[in-house]
Amino acid sequence: MEHQPVIEALDEFVRARDTGVGTTVPDRRGKVDAAWWAEVRRVVSRAIPDDRAGALIFTDSQRRLIDFGLVDHPSIRSAAAHPGAHRIEGIQLFHESLDAVLDDVLRRDAVKEHRAELDALQQDIALWPQTHLAHIRYRDGKVNELLGDSPRCTHALKLFAEIDEKLEQLKQLEAKGRLSGALTESERGTLATLKRFIQARREQLSGILAPVTPKTAIVQTELASAAMAASEAAEASVAHLIELQDKRRGLEQRVIEQESAARRVTRDEIEKALTRELDSVASLLRLAARYARKTECAVPLDEDTIHVDANQAADAADHLLHYDPHLIDNPLAARFGPPDLLLAPGVGHGVFDASRNRWILPQRCPTSAIAGLAHAAILYRMEVDSRECGNRLLNSYRESIPGDHGARSNLKLRTALIADYIEWMTKETIGAEALPRECREWFESNIAPDKTQPWLPPEYRHKTARQLAQIRSELRAQADSADRLYRLGAISWLLAKGDPAEIVNAGDCFERAVNLSPDHTPSVYSAAAVNMHLQRYQQAIDGFRRFTELHPAGWWARKAVELCAGCR
Repeated sequence: MEHQPVIEALDEFVRARDTGVGTTVPDRRGKVDAAWWAEVRRVVSRAIPDDRAGALIFTDSQRRLIDFGLVDHPSIRSAAAHPGAHRIEGIQLFHESLDAVLDDVLRRDAVKEHRAELDALQQDIALWPQTHLAHIRYRDGKVNELLGDSPRCTHALKLFAEIDEKLEQLKQLEAKGRLSGALTESERGTLATLKRFIQARREQLSGILAPVTPKTAIVQTELASAAMAASEAAEASVAHLIELQDKRRGLEQRVIEQESAARRVTRDEIEKALTRELDSVASLLRLAARYARKTECAVPLDEDTIHVDANQAADAADHLLHYDPHLIDNPLAARFGPPDLLLAPGVGHGVFDASRNRWILPQRCPTSAIAGLAHAAILYRMEVDSRECGNRLLNSYRESIPGDHGARSNLKLRTALIADYIEWMTKETIGAEALPRECREWFESNIAPDKTQPWLPPEYRHKTARQLAQIRSELRAQADSADRLYRLGAISWLLAKGDPAEIVNAGDCFERAVNLSPDHTPSVYSAAAVNMHLQRYQQAIDGFRRFTELHPAGWWARKAVELCAGCR
């Protein structure tokens, strides 16, 4: 029978649980967990592909074992035996995490990134002739406009054409001299000859394009300047082509080096990397269980926990980003990106893996997915605060909460902040006043979204103005809908930077979204917030009242009531 050691450990667990004879149930749970990890290590070791191509090779039952801790045994919880959909961007299952380690060892991500850059460069190089020809045609047109149909015009165009013919060779030699720092004697001679050749023709062109009569000097000077500027643009275009070609050669060399390094990786090195990942996740899942005062066990035996699938984890992440919008707005995320989320077989609260920049959320949480992920999120916040921000967040918490004022023990302070953050995310956000007043005010000042601002889609917060403008162009081409108008309004607000016209445009988009769909919550609140900003207080009051009718309970409802009072 497949995974027999795990099944035997489960049989012993069931006997100990049902009869009370022998070792304690927690001890048996530990033995089940140890048997599971031993089986996973065996399966992973045998899954390494011999040809170094593709992912680790798992059967469906092996993937269920690794991803969900499942084997064919009647003691397995029925809720866990039918895992939900898990193909959600940014959320990994355990086998996907192991595949990512294999990709790292075999340099696949680096090669893929270099090849993507190569493709983009190749597109630019393919488009270069059209751009360069446009510069030349524009220049020649200005020369014709200046000199008319005359021998001087023909001669000038011939001189420009001779320069064009030699430019690429000149720029290549100049680039080689800059990059390598040395040219051969023959190349130096060729470079000097080319420079003299081009300089002589430029001097001739200066004389030909000079004004002929004072009467037309101003117009002729402008045309001559335009022609010379176009010529300089054509020369810059050639220099840009050489730069693109140099970049392409560099990237091609890096791809060759990475692929060569990957071919030298031995099977033992792959196994060591996979073992390090297994050891790391096992250690972090033990920590997750201890945070929740549970005995660690990857196999789902708990009857008193909440099973979390990828959809619920994604919803929990959305909840956290809504009520802690600056969670991933920090120097660490700027360098390494926002944390990924590994949904791992285990029990306990979420933890943060600093070595891989990821949250690890056990699939069985004591209370809820939001509480489990909030635990990982506040650990991440404190890691960032410690490494990048000089403990500003922790010190602010210490000084602002009367019960913690002047506290010296960072451990006790961190424990209190973790507990309060989870209370904030699970209770305060839905309207329950679970925190003391001073603590609630601290969270509203340091963690919560700004109640006076429109709601903004989390994915827009770190976009550049250019990216937002591109998204706006794409949205404008779509059919009308409340969500489309809401997103257009959010982009206008982000691009406004104090511009009254953009702010008014944002408000108009939100109002139109409400007209299309009166129950579209983000637009209702956002329209009211913009009206308040524009000092249209009665419209703002009406909007906030409408919001409280749609959502009579919750943190946002309390804020809407407060803002209503402030608008009077």
